[in-house]
Amino acid sequence: MSSSPHDTSRPSRRFLVALLALVTAAFAGGGALIAGMPSAQATPAAPVAAAEAPASAPDGPALVLQLEQRVKANPDDLDSWQMLGRAYTVMGRQDDAVSAYRNIVRLKPGDAMAHAELGRSLGNANGRKLNAEAEKHLDQALALDPGNVMAHALLGRVALDRGQPAVAKKHFEDALEHLDTSHPFAQQLRQAIQIADSAASSPSK
Repeated sequence: MSSSPHDTSRPSRRFLVALLALVTAAFAGGGALIAGMPSAQATPAAPVAAAEAPASAPDGPALVLQLEQRVKANPDDLDSWQMLGRAYTVMGRQDDAVSAYRNIVRLKPGDAMAHAELGRSLGNANGRKLNAEAEKHLDQALALDPGNVMAHALLGRVALDRGQPAVAKKHFEDALEHLDTSHPFAQQLRQAIQIADSAASSPSK
C-alpha cells in the first residue's frame, strides 16, 4: 500500500503535520524576514501545528531528507518544495531555500506569495540584502497581489536604506492595512512607520 503512486507523490498528513510543527515553531521563536521581521504567513499556524503534531514526530533533518527524496523522484511535487523552502530557511540553508523557491515559482508563476518568498530568500542568501533579482520578484508579488504584506515590508526596508522615507512609509502602511491588527507583526510595522516619519522630518545632510 505504501508503494502506491498516491502515497509516493504526496506526503501523508502525519508527515505534513510533523514538519509543519518543526518549521512553524522555529519561525515563531525568531525573525524570518530580512531585518528581523517575522513571517506574517508562518506565525499564526504554530499553535495549530503544535496541537496536531504527533508525540513521536521524526527529527528535522530526517524529515528534510524525506522531502528531498520526494522532489528528486517528482520535481513537480509542489507541497514538498514549499515545506523544503521553509525548512531550509529555518535551518540557515539559504542557497537551498532559493533553489526551493525557484521551483515553487516555476510551478506557480502566478502566485504572489511564491514570488515574495523567493525575493526574501534571495536577500537572505545575499547577506540579508535585497539585490536586483530579489526586488524584481517582490515587485512581481505586488503586481499579482497589491496587499502582499511580506513584499511591502521588505521593499519598505529597502526604501528606508536608500533614504526614501516617504516611499518606505507607504509600503509599511500598505502592509499594515492588509494585516490583522492583533498580529504580532502589526506592532513592528507601526514602529517602522514611526521610523520612516522620523527619517522624513530629519534635516538632510
